[in-house]
Amino acid sequence: MDKWHAVGFVVCGGAVLFGVLAALVVYASNGRLSDAIASVLPFLSIPAAGLVFLWLTQETPREYPMAWQRAAVYALAGGAVVFGLVTACMLYFMEGIRLEAVFGTMMMFVLPGLCVGAFLFLTEKDRRKPWAVEEERIWAEYYRKKYGEPAQQEQRGLLSGALWIFTAAVFVVLGFTIGFKYAWVVFLFALAGELLIEYWVRIKA
Repeated sequence: MDKWHAVGFVVCGGAVLFGVLAALVVYASNGRLSDAIASVLPFLSIPAAGLVFLWLTQETPREYPMAWQRAAVYALAGGAVVFGLVTACMLYFMEGIRLEAVFGTMMMFVLPGLCVGAFLFLTEKDRRKPWAVEEERIWAEYYRKKYGEPAQQEQRGLLSGALWIFTAAVFVVLGFTIGFKYAWVVFLFALAGELLIEYWVRIKA
């Protein structure tokens, strides 16, 4: 890792930690969770975008760095999602705020950010280095012999991805309707669904 990326990661990580500590101080002083979330908002959304940009533009042993223009769009999308989620949480815990404002905030920031991120992900070019491509080919051949045809593994991946996206959406909806302390139960059902998908793939193989 070059020194500029190292400095960037340290600065962004320090900003996030500072925001969390500032939120704890605010909550300890007045006991209002909405004020604590509001104080951490700028120290989460902006550093989150910075971390995404730094992560995508650094060269790793397996991948070449992404072009900074595309990485910047990724960063803006990620920052918008984090900003929308944190703002929605802040509004949820404020007195006198209706749920329409919470969901409206998510529609304004989270939804566009996810759509842009999904478009970039689906149109992403392969940045893997030649040796990494060859290694993945060897592993794919190994799994094909052990678990079956690649098409079945692709089906398994699609089903698993759809399951967890649906689970995340249900978690958010239940969290804002019945409370986040109960909404986490949905992940238990997701784990059960994951096991059922694995069982189905093994039977077909």
